[in-house]
Amino acid sequence: MKKKVLIVDDDFEIVNLLRLALENNKFDVSACYNIQDVEKIILWGVEADVILLDYFMPHVDGLSIAKMFLEANIKVPIIFFTASDTDFLPKKLPDNIVDIVKKPFDIDTLIQSINKIIKIKKFFLNQHIENNNKNNLIDIESPLLDKIQDIIFTEKAISYKMLLSKLSHAIKNSLQTILNYTELLEKGYIEDTDRQRFFDIIRKKANEIKSALDILKKPEISLLEESFSLKTAIKKVLNDLKDKFKEKDIYIKLNFQKNLPLYFGYRLNFFTFFGNLITKSMECYENKGQLFVDVYLHQQAYIIDIKLIGIVPFCENKLHIFDPTQSEQEGLEMTKAVLALKEMGGKIQIEDIDKGIIYHIQLPMRSAHV
Repeated sequence: MKKKVLIVDDDFEIVNLLRLALENNKFDVSACYNIQDVEKIILWGVEADVILLDYFMPHVDGLSIAKMFLEANIKVPIIFFTASDTDFLPKKLPDNIVDIVKKPFDIDTLIQSINKIIKIKKFFLNQHIENNNKNNLIDIESPLLDKIQDIIFTEKAISYKMLLSKLSHAIKNSLQTILNYTELLEKGYIEDTDRQRFFDIIRKKANEIKSALDILKKPEISLLEESFSLKTAIKKVLNDLKDKFKEKDIYIKLNFQKNLPLYFGYRLNFFTFFGNLITKSMECYENKGQLFVDVYLHQQAYIIDIKLIGIVPFCENKLHIFDPTQSEQEGLEMTKAVLALKEMGGKIQIEDIDKGIIYHIQLPMRSAHV
């Protein structure tokens, strides 16, 4: 029977090269590329001897994913990948993380580590994890807005360090692809018909390293306000949530004013605002709902109207939208969204309509500092 490995990584090239190397060494390989894939495989059941898990995943970090496996009582040992220094990791890691591998890594060494872990008969979890709802309760007596505001200010304080960490991750990921693809070419794992494609990927990754190094020359530029397309940003947020929309069968219609000027401000603030707003709004849908987004310019301000149709009765009372204690998740999505909007100098109003609600959002053409 083949040994089974599950790879959890959002980098398609890393997954592909690992799959190729492992399959050539008689492993059966499956992969998850995002949190939605992880949620599905937890629901269906994980069939793996070892999980290879990357720390940098979209929307959720690898530590949280490791805890998700534990909470689902999936006791599979995890090899944890990171392209950054391990200083940021907590001293006490989840019990299922049994090894940490820094990128770039050697494929043969990684395979030896996988085989060693599979052979460990005494592997077991030291702590029994129970799905305790108490962990999800919110202390409503705490100063919630101050708490979230502190989080936002802290994120700004460490933004410089995070930028350097992300660039380091990008460089090491690209370097990992180049080194491993070269190794696969040298070992003859690549068919002649695929060699040119692999060379093109190596060249692309080399250019990505060059771009990251150019940013490192003047990293402060990347921390400044910038002009960007609201249309592109909104589409990216909705695309990241496409699986949830599909799951609830939500019809989406977007309408953007032609030749809409670029928005000037902090891109991170807008993604925090719009992403959390839509994430919170998803709780209001059951099935067969509709989402309409209109974006246009009016009197030197961007207007974003978001209409939710076919929502559950609970959400028809707009006060419930802002109630952090009434939530399927952590209950803080709307609070984070409003604080990020405030940072941009924007305003939001919620209008109750028949079987739905409308968010009326106003953003100044130039982001104001509040």
